[in-house]
Formats: sequence, structure tokens, C-alpha cells
Amino acid sequence: MALTTPTELICIDLALGWQSGRDLSFDRQPISDAMSNDVRYWNGEADDWTDEEFQDLYQYTISSGEGEMRNPAFSRMRIGQKFSAILPLEHSDYIPTGGTVRTLKRIPHPSYLRIIDTEWNDVSFTLIGAVMTLSSPAIRPVNIFYRSEDRLILRSWRDGLAEGKGDTSWTLTCEDVGGQVE
Repeated sequence: MALTTPTELICIDLALGWQSGRDLSFDRQPISDAMSNDVRYWNGEADDWTDEEFQDLYQYTISSGEGEMRNPAFSRMRIGQKFSAILPLEHSDYIPTGGTVRTLKRIPHPSYLRIIDTEWNDVSFTLIGAVMTLSSPAIRPVNIFYRSEDRLILRSWRDGLAEGKGDTSWTLTCEDVGGQVE
């Protein structure tokens, strides 16, 4: 029997095992909110985080929960390192009544994609990249829920140990390298 991590987070670089990833919490906020006073240098030019190009990018904080016994493989993680992850956080979108097509902000990962109308009926669709097409015009609004594989950059991490209990705790903060589908 293979032992797997109890979380839905998929991230090879963190090397989560069966003793890690218990009761994780995930927070997401737009980079423009998280970094509104910061300046990012892009090709030697200063950028304002509130510019349009950053509106669909997010900062994420992942934190361990109760009963965590092992930390992720932080010894190999460096600030500024880029890595891929599929976070359990859903993205949501919709197609209005009468509509048939929606270009999503991110390309959905096949591990989680749900298309339902406002009465919770599954809706037939096709997906090519980030373009979702319904098989017929929507007779009521259609909700789209999906997860995406995101390219992230590590901003900070910390870990700790409660020696008496043998529990560890950790927090990782990262942000999108890029998120908008061109």
C-alpha cells in the first residue's frame, strides 16, 4: 500500500509525504493588493503593482495545520526560485444566458474542472486550451469552477517545531510568475 500526502496540493518541489500536508490552509490575494506599495523591476524598468498587467496575478500563502509531522523540502527551496503547483484553490468564471464561449484567465488542469448551471445541472462543453465552448447556448447562467497549474516564484518560507509534541509548522509565501492567458 502506497502512503500519500493527505492534501490535494500537487507540487513536486515541496516533496510532501504522508506525514506532511495535513489540514493545510491556502490564502490568495491579488498581487496588486498584496504589493500595492512595492515596485517591481521588469527589464530594468520600474513597474507599479497596480498596473493592468498585474491584475490577474496572485500572491499565495500556504500554511501547515494541526498534526503536521514533517516539513516540505525547504532545504532545496531558494527565495526567487520558480516552481509549478496545482493549488486546491478554485478559480471561477461564468457564461451568461445565451452565451456559448468563454476564454478563461488560466488554462484549467484536468484534475478539477466543473461546469454547471445555476440549478446544479452538469453542462456539456469542449475545452481547447483556455477556450471553453458550450455544446449549445446557455439557457441559464453557467458557472465554471476549475483549478490550474500555475508557475510560481518563492517569496519566503519559515518553519518551526513544537519539540514536546513533535509537531512542526510551516508557512510558504509565493506569487504568480505570470497568469493571464495571451
